Amino acid sequence: MIDLGSGADAPGRRGRPTLAAFMSALLPGAGQWHAGRRRRAVLLLAWAGAGLGATLWFAARGKIYLLRIFVQPRWLWVLLAVNLLVLAVRGFAVVDAYLLERRRRPGRQPGRGWPARIVVVLLLVAVAVPHAVVAYYGVEGISTVQALAAPGKVPSLEERERELREQGVREEDLGPTTTLLPVITPSTLPPNAFEWGKETWIPEDDLHPVRPVITPREATLFEAPFPPLHERLEKDRLTVLLAGGDAGPGRWSLRTDVMIVATMNLQTGRAVLFSISRDMINPPLPRGWDQSFIDMQYSLAVREAEKAGEEPPAREGFESCRCFPDRINGLWTFTSTWVRTFPRAPDPGMEALRQALSLMLGLPIDYYVLVDMAGFVDLVDALGGLDLYITETMDVGFSPARPGEDPVVVTIAEPGNYHLDGHQALAFVRNRTNTNDAARMRRQRCTLRALAAQATPATLAWHFPQIARAVRESTTTNLPLSFLPDLIGYAALLDYDDIATVVFGHPYYAPELDFRNLPIVDSERIRRRVQSALVEVETDEGATGLSEECEVLPAR
Repeated sequence: MIDLGSGADAPGRRGRPTLAAFMSALLPGAGQWHAGRRRRAVLLLAWAGAGLGATLWFAARGKIYLLRIFVQPRWLWVLLAVNLLVLAVRGFAVVDAYLLERRRRPGRQPGRGWPARIVVVLLLVAVAVPHAVVAYYGVEGISTVQALAAPGKVPSLEERERELREQGVREEDLGPTTTLLPVITPSTLPPNAFEWGKETWIPEDDLHPVRPVITPREATLFEAPFPPLHERLEKDRLTVLLAGGDAGPGRWSLRTDVMIVATMNLQTGRAVLFSISRDMINPPLPRGWDQSFIDMQYSLAVREAEKAGEEPPAREGFESCRCFPDRINGLWTFTSTWVRTFPRAPDPGMEALRQALSLMLGLPIDYYVLVDMAGFVDLVDALGGLDLYITETMDVGFSPARPGEDPVVVTIAEPGNYHLDGHQALAFVRNRTNTNDAARMRRQRCTLRALAAQATPATLAWHFPQIARAVRESTTTNLPLSFLPDLIGYAALLDYDDIATVVFGHPYYAPELDFRNLPIVDSERIRRRVQSALVEVETDEGATGLSEECEVLPAR
């Protein structure tokens, strides 16, 4: 008579221990149930159910909610601890199920030798892999957030001065000892602001605008830590200076060749990108350090007189323009060591640029983000490249972002969809061949606009480690750590059509040229355009007035 055995209790059934281990690898407790240990199985199944329920609850809150949570180090540490605990429980469930089934069925059987143990080890590895990925994401996130966040405590002024002197910085390059932050008074808009604000038309009564009056207020030092986000913002508006540092092989120091002031209305969910030409000169400076560049200004006055064949002006009694007399993109270079002026600022150069542009635009700028060229390359590569629909043609070569890299060539023979890697994207936005600075700035704004639209929450989550590393290694910002969750939420709501762009440059916003043929800033015209643009994005009726014909669009 053939004995078919009794099912679960049949001795010698092949693979029982490894089968139990495999079942618990899929669902903790399933192998224990199979081995007949119902109470232990229920406890593990309850644990698995609770974990699954918590995961589904968080997933149901949406990607934006998860991004807001996991840019906070305390939650990332909680995630790492929970991840380690879950890994321990799952590993225990696998080994325990294997051992229970072995004890239940003593004797020689295929599931008890070295092959079975190797299978168990492979199951443990398979169980550990997703937890290792989560741990990697968590560690990268903590490192990035802490590296980016504005430090709560900046080294003392004495320490910073001593370090700079050791680097060979001169005494006069440590900056003036005080600064008076300006009261930023927006210009009054005329009734036809929506019409004359366009660069394509200039009204007769605006050909000779009145220069702005800069009114100082009491001295206020740069403070850290910052007040809460809602106390920093004006009229539910968030404004950030996005600067691109053009440092690299063959370039002296760092110059902010890309300066874009991004302001978002938190109620309407629309934003404006104000692009500032790097070549404009004479931006007004806050009182207290508006005499700091008088020597540079006098030197330029002497050069101008010599070029015109005139007698140079006398140094005694020479009056300052109360402005920065060189290109705006050089302001960071000359103020990066101003620790006396901004003793509590992590980056004095960016703080000086933030204040100067706030005054020039008549718009308080809340924060700044500085990214160098290599960082832009890494960021685009981290996102998997940039897919664009480009209508302009181009055939240019550029020097690399880092020493030792090969030159980059970008060839766009005809309009169409193109996929650009980081180096190609950098060359594309920097190109000035057979074009002008206004066209280059428009290309930068439109590319940034497309990049913002492409960086969806899903993309950010999928490429997070690469993005985090690129941002961490090449970005300087004064964003307080506690503000990141809110900023993530606001940025994730932006769509391509919600982002308008405006350019400030020659000829309309800098109609006069100096002896070097450089355009001189007209702050009043700029301030008026800023105010009219803000009105347009803050009202449904005016939103259509900020459309721009871009030659760079998201891929079709």
